[in-house]
Amino acid sequence: MHLTQQKYAWDIIIDLKMEDAKPVSIPMAVDWTPNDPNSSLLADSSCFRRLIGRLSYMNFSRSDLTYDVHCLR
Repeated sequence: MHLTQQKYAWDIIIDLKMEDAKPVSIPMAVDWTPNDPNSSLLADSSCFRRLIGRLSYMNFSRSDLTYDVHCLR
């Protein structure tokens, strides 16, 4: 038996409307810094919190995402 989270990951991509996004070799830019926390970009943070929860679940099988998800928390 071979288990993957491919469908789970694809569902996240579809929910974010990122089907046309291009893949990259590393999950996050090295010089990335978070935006201003006072920004109105995340006025409703429930979608963002749901995404972080879903990505945290994927850490069990995709340990390469652990650092990036931790930075977003």
